Amino acid sequence: MSVSFEKDRPLSSKASNLSLMKLVESLPRELKAVRTRHGLSKVLVTVGLMVFGLWLLYISPFWLLPLGWLFVGTAATGLQAIGYDVASGLFSRHPWLNEIVGHLVTLPLLVPFASWKMQLQQEEYEKLFARISQTPFWFTSSLVQWLKCNFAWGRAFRQNKLGVAWSIGFMIISAALTFAALVYGGGLWALAKYWFFPWCVYHFWMTTFITTSYKPREGKLEKVMVVHVRYPQWVELLTNNMNYIMSAQRNSVLVPSYNLKRTYSALRSKAADWIELPFASDFWATIKQTARWWLDMFLNLNGVSAAFILITPLFAIYGLATTEIHAATVRVAIVTYFMAGLGITVGYHRYFAHRAFEANSFFRYVMIICGSAAFEGSAVWWCRDHRAHHRFSDTPKDPYGVDRGFFWAHMGWVLVRQDKSKIGKTDASDLESDPLLIWQQKYYIPLALIFGIFLPTAFCGVFLNDWRGGFFIASMVRIVFVMQSTFCINSLAHYWGEQTYSDYRSSRDNFWVSLLTLGEGYHNFHHEFPYDFRNGMVWYAFDPSKWTIWMLSLVGITWNLKRFPKNEIEKGVIQMKEKRLNEQKKDLKWGPKVDALPQYSWQQVKELVKEGASLVVFDGLVHDVADFMKIHPGGEKMISCRLGTDITDSFNGGVYNHANGARNLLEMLRVGRLVDDKAEPTSDETTPMQSPQL
Repeated sequence: MSVSFEKDRPLSSKASNLSLMKLVESLPRELKAVRTRHGLSKVLVTVGLMVFGLWLLYISPFWLLPLGWLFVGTAATGLQAIGYDVASGLFSRHPWLNEIVGHLVTLPLLVPFASWKMQLQQEEYEKLFARISQTPFWFTSSLVQWLKCNFAWGRAFRQNKLGVAWSIGFMIISAALTFAALVYGGGLWALAKYWFFPWCVYHFWMTTFITTSYKPREGKLEKVMVVHVRYPQWVELLTNNMNYIMSAQRNSVLVPSYNLKRTYSALRSKAADWIELPFASDFWATIKQTARWWLDMFLNLNGVSAAFILITPLFAIYGLATTEIHAATVRVAIVTYFMAGLGITVGYHRYFAHRAFEANSFFRYVMIICGSAAFEGSAVWWCRDHRAHHRFSDTPKDPYGVDRGFFWAHMGWVLVRQDKSKIGKTDASDLESDPLLIWQQKYYIPLALIFGIFLPTAFCGVFLNDWRGGFFIASMVRIVFVMQSTFCINSLAHYWGEQTYSDYRSSRDNFWVSLLTLGEGYHNFHHEFPYDFRNGMVWYAFDPSKWTIWMLSLVGITWNLKRFPKNEIEKGVIQMKEKRLNEQKKDLKWGPKVDALPQYSWQQVKELVKEGASLVVFDGLVHDVADFMKIHPGGEKMISCRLGTDITDSFNGGVYNHANGARNLLEMLRVGRLVDDKAEPTSDETTPMQSPQL
């Protein structure tokens, strides 16, 4: 395919980002000052505009409603701008006011404030936006953000259980009451008219802001510090300069939203490499690139696979809309869904692809039949690609790597013709020499048709007198659900969730994805420990595939269930926790490095103290306590009487055994290393006056 959205070209280098930060630090302080009055005025203006827009919707004729939706939805984006200020600590210095305003302004957007605030602090959030902006599905970025804020709040919940629970509860209760009132007063049309359509407009603007801020640029633009897209004046006004905020977030410029426009003007006047693009040309360039991608994909379609994958949902939708649904037929659909799904997850995946356990001939035949009914290809073809996926994860040799975009990993890889020579090679000799798998591969199409369509339809027709329901509900609908469930393992399970055991690959653990995929959602575990018959270490993890394998082992159908050593699994958990802690530690100041400190002798320390320096020695290091003496809890004299001495014994319990906070603070004050630390007696021996007790 000639058009690519996957080429990863960073927008700015580390050096240029540092240069930008120096420029930001040189800006006048008034631009970075937080003024609550200015923030509140923004809230009042935005809420006033939205109320005015809702009034216009109320009085407008039907043909003018799109203009009203555009106005209200654009103004709603201004609430997001205020939310950024609040979450970044740029709205008010009063925490209680930040919390109140944060919950209120994110409520119409249907976002829990606490989890959204936590999401903004994650580096992977920026990586997610950058990845989406490079795909033909860039227009889903805002919706993905909304989904993550509402459902991927595991880490936020661990950090602040009470706050996140309160925020989610407040949002759900408030939204339920508001939606109920709208439906009661005007039916579903009122809900769509006053909330849903403006909400869609809001997501349109957020998507364009995200895409223009995060997507890589071609040519010389890749070398600049910042690329800022200039939107129409009316958009910037209604959205509270949200486009400037996205550029600010992208480049770590922490300035209140009401000063961002002035800040960027100041930066542009100082930075020779600053480039600003007009919205129209940039937006239409993205539209053209997307159109070319879809055209190339259409020209490279894999006819048979594409026809089946795209036509079966149409049959399913038509059947649901035109067929009387009977409970018994639905039960047949559910049973066959689990049979076909387990044929893939238990049979194709854990047994044939990974050899996670052993099984008798009866089980092997059943899994082949059930797997065929899922219409996902023969076991040999499926397992060969899956082994390549594990061996070459997130590389060009991965047949459905998520690094090529969410859509590609989900179903794009089966819709188009792939160059087989570019797919990674793996050993599949055990599969290709298995008589059962050879038989299935030879007769795969009739097996799939018989067990996937003919038998469910005939069963419902003969025993339930529901031939139509058997075809549309028990066959077509079930096929679509099984197929999309399996596709989610390749896409969602590599996109959404926690990297519990390793971040070397894109795979993630997610309970919600596990519900969609019959237990395959704990995917980070699976990629780290692929031959384990489980898909998650804890027994209560939702994994019907694991439970099925285990229950069959009780009656001797399966045996030799493989488990990765628990000690090695827990090592991965600890190593990832340690890695995250180290990343958090990078954001903190730990004082000058000891090896880089200058050397002092006791004589030099004494002379410097006589000249007026406020130096003490602790644990062989020289510390300057001039500023700290004035705020010392025990009084300034407590330290001044010990200047030029070794305070180690006094600090460690001789006078007071200081807390960890005091020790961390002392590390920030060190200025040198003592080279002859044993040449001077301690303060307790040299200080004649009695030290007061704290």
